[in-house]
Amino acid sequence: MTASGKTATAFAIGAVALIAAWAGFALRQSNDISSAPVHKLFALVLPDPAGNSQAVAQWRGKVLVINFWATWCEPCREEIPGLQRLREKYASKNVEVVGIAVDSASKVREYANENRLPASCGWPGEH
Repeated sequence: MTASGKTATAFAIGAVALIAAWAGFALRQSNDISSAPVHKLFALVLPDPAGNSQAVAQWRGKVLVINFWATWCEPCREEIPGLQRLREKYASKNVEVVGIAVDSASKVREYANENRLPASCGWPGEH
């Protein structure tokens, strides 16, 4: 990746983090997360790479950075290491990065195993 590509990726990750932080702050200030989309999000239960169920509700009260990705998407795969670093850096500040794959379970499991993706990575569909 070129220097300008790395800068653009870092800027994009930073922008997503800022938006997520602002949204989390706004939700905390209002203490009202009863809107339908947020309620539906926290109702999701996704399988993780090990096949265990992960309820999105376990991250309620945290600032969530939600990344939709796929194994066939090159830009998605390129941004995953940066998102993992973001997760590690801000974990103590109540930030969680959740990856939701829009791909087949078998492909996600294979990719997750090869790349050591965390349990906060899942996909909709069959467990």
